[in-house]
Formats: sequence, C-alpha cells, structure tokens
Amino acid sequence: MENALAPAEVRNVTVSASGVAYVEVAEEDRGLAIGSGGERIRLARLLAAEYYGLDDVELA
Repeated sequence: MENALAPAEVRNVTVSASGVAYVEVAEEDRGLAIGSGGERIRLARLLAAEYYGLDDVELA
C-alpha cells in the first residue's frame, strides 16, 4: 500500500473485517496520496482489490 501512494508518507494501514483498508497519511501529504485527478488513490484501490481482495481503500 505504501508504494502505491508514494511519495506520500504512510504512517499506518489498518484492514477491517469488512474488507476496507484505512490508510493513515501525514496531513500535509493527503494531496500527494490522492494524486492529480485521484489517479494515485484509484491505483491503490485497484491494486488492493486485485492482490488482497479488499473492497476499498480510504485515507484516514
């Protein structure tokens, strides 16, 4: 997950039983984690679904 959101500083990743990954990023890095037009978070969601079977990725 950290690599998909790079160069944002990922502090913690928690996966809930419902299949949602909550990714804690530094407040000043939220824009980097989302990316221009949302492409970085969209990629993270795609990879999480494909490789880990997760339903969603949310920034915390």
